[in-house]
Order: sequence, then C-alpha cells, then structure tokens
Amino acid sequence: MTDSDSEGTKPAAEQGSIALQHLSGRRAGSIEEFQHPRVSIGRGRGNDCAFDAETERSVSHRHCEIRIEDGIPVLHDIGSLNGTYVNGRRVRRVPLADGDELGLGREGPRMRFARDPELLAQEKVPTPVPSRRKSGRGSQFVGGTAEERMVGGMTSMTGRNPRGRRVITAVVFVALVSVISIGAIVLNRLLERIEDLEGKKEGTSASESTTQHGDATTRPPQPTPGAVPEGPRGRVVRLLGVVRDKNQRLVDQQSLGFGAIIRADGVATTHDVFLRVRRWLGRGAIDNRHEKVLMAAPGGALANAIPVESYVLHEKAGSQDDGNAVLLFLDRQQGAARTSTAVPKQGDVRFFPPWEAAQQVQVVRLTNAAKDRVREADATLMGFSLDRDQAPPPAGMPLFVDGELVGLSLGRDLSGWAITSRQLKELVQRAQVATPELIHSSGR
Repeated sequence: MTDSDSEGTKPAAEQGSIALQHLSGRRAGSIEEFQHPRVSIGRGRGNDCAFDAETERSVSHRHCEIRIEDGIPVLHDIGSLNGTYVNGRRVRRVPLADGDELGLGREGPRMRFARDPELLAQEKVPTPVPSRRKSGRGSQFVGGTAEERMVGGMTSMTGRNPRGRRVITAVVFVALVSVISIGAIVLNRLLERIEDLEGKKEGTSASESTTQHGDATTRPPQPTPGAVPEGPRGRVVRLLGVVRDKNQRLVDQQSLGFGAIIRADGVATTHDVFLRVRRWLGRGAIDNRHEKVLMAAPGGALANAIPVESYVLHEKAGSQDDGNAVLLFLDRQQGAARTSTAVPKQGDVRFFPPWEAAQQVQVVRLTNAAKDRVREADATLMGFSLDRDQAPPPAGMPLFVDGELVGLSLGRDLSGWAITSRQLKELVQRAQVATPELIHSSGR
C-alpha cells in the first residue's frame, strides 16, 4: 500500500519557504525568509541564519537546522552545546507549526517560526531588555553573560577601595583568560567531533549497500526520518485539535492521539484518546472569535486533514479493557483510503509514526479482558514486548502485519497492550445500526 491515495502534494516553492522572526538581541523584530528546504542556524559564517560569535555565546558553531521533510518543517538539534528549545521545551527533533518559538540555549536568542512571513509581520515582538540599568549603587548588568555580571558585581563592591579593585580585577582577568582558553580548546574539539559525526552520516548510504544480513554482529541500519520506508502511513491518522479564527486561519493546534482509517468515512481509535478529545473540546477557546475543530490527518499532515463530525462507541467502551474502541465519522464528502484488517498472531508487528522511521514490536500474548487462553480469532487483547530503550506506541497507534491492521495500541503503560482487529470489526458492525452522536466543535 502507498500513501498516494490520501496524501496530496504541495508546490515546491511552498515546501521550501521558511521564515524566522528575531525576538531578542539587536535584530529583534526583523524577519528573515529562506526559499530552500534546509536552513542552518548557528554562529558560523557559513550558516543561513548566522549569529554574532562575540555576543551570542550560547549559540554553537552549528546549532540546529530546519528541514522540510515530506512537506513538513522539522527542527533538528545537530549536537549543540546548550541545547535547542521549542516553546520552552528542550528537543532533539520535532515538527514545527506556525508561531512556534525557538530558543538557542535556555537563555539564548529566541526566534518565532512560520512558513509565511506575513504571519510573523502581524505578531507583536517584545521590547528587548537593555543590557544595563542605573541604580543608586552603580551600574547593574541585566541579561549579560555570567562573566559580565561577575565583573560588574565586583566593581560595585570595591568602588571605595581602588587598590582592592585593582587586585580583584587582575584576579578576575586571569580567571577569564583561563576560562576562555579552556573553552576554546573544548569548543575546537567539539566542532571536530561534530564534523566527524556528520561525515559518518553522509557516508551511511554508501556503507549500507555493503552490509551483510547474515552477519549477526552487525545491526541493520535504521532509516532516517528524511527517508522513511514504505508502509501504510496514509492509513495512520493523527487526531489534531485545531483552533481557527473567523477567517479560518490556523491559530493553534494540538496532537490528541492516533487512529486508523477502517472505513472511507471512519477512523477507529481508543476510548482514552476519545476522552482526551472530549476534554480538549470542553475547554474554552482562546477568545469568542475563535472556533475549535477536531481534524483527522492521514499520515499526520494537517494539509490533508478531514473534519470529524460524529462518533459511535463500542458497546463495552469504558467498562471493559477489550471494549476500548471508538469510531469517529469523517466529513462524508471527503473519503479516505481505508486499510483492511487481519487476525493477529504472535510475532512481529510494525507501527508507522508520522515523519519517523517505522518501528517494530513483538506480540507475545493473545487473550481477552478476563486474561483467558483463547484462539487467535477470538482474542480481543494482545500484549507485546519492547526493547529496553524503546518507548511504547502512543494511544491509538495502529499496528500492522504486512500492511494489514491487527490492532490499536492502548498506550497506557510500559507493559504494552493493544485491542485487536476483532473489536474493530465489532465496532464497524455496531456503527451500521447505531445512531452517531455529534462532536460539538464550536468551543466558544
């Protein structure tokens, strides 16, 4: 199966458009626009978005990159010393949405991201904090580096003792020279290490062709997010809570869970994801000019999202673990390519997170809510094992065997449990006779 049934394509110009608005520093308020799908950010002169190496010390030589991957802007931290932050949270790799705030280091330069520079031009940029302010006891450093604050504090303390001031100044100067020398050595080695790692990454594709599958000591190469393997990604749905203004422009969005398209107009998900959706819809919108809408995005892309209109619960939903299923009805005018179901078996299953490489888990148990021994065709729950460092599939994530849907992850604990395709078939049968309930999306 391919994603061509459900995912559209964007013009090349739109895929390569990236705009950054500076929120701090001497360039606060200015907007930089880039028309290519890979934008590097750092202190080095060779970066697309370059910072002053003398004043922006928290920014690494090559700090991070924004790459357009399958039409989605994704931020990559490429080994920065002080970390990269998005909306106050430190990240290594994360998709970006219009209005996201980027931070280079916890207290470093801040920027706002958008695909369209006109969106940034409408935002109010906070006034930069001045580097000094006057007080009755001398100058105080506000927002300077740690070395600047230390020098300023020592100067104000020794203002009445010239000899002591000279001694302390000399000691601080020697300390700063030592710190700078050590820092230069460490930074040089770090840059060399980053260049070595990047060189290895660039040579990975050439080395993969020579890997022998029979070599037990060599682990198969993992595909990078920029080159995801084929799979039923168009049948994997990301449920998005979207806030729009009166002109239908995007104000905010929130990922609420996952699901699978099992009818041309229906998405199956889990009951706990449904409860999360109801809580989000129950909270008020930002103001009375905004509306909240639940969208189902095949393959995770908002550009292909379809509004959710109503829902039907499994007959046992909320009361038993093996009845943990909900069918969300989509806009009847926008059909989507569905996936077929199969009976689960013990062994390997795969799941396909949007923008990520496919991952694999192993089904080790087939049972029901009573934890009885049952036949494969009668199993309503399946348990799977995880590698030591592997996170469990999130709630509602579809699990596949050879492109056929065998279950949805419950995502509730590390032991790993999922409802099986039998429950999904029962849910579809119930939906044929049940009366769907509307999902109220006004949120006003």
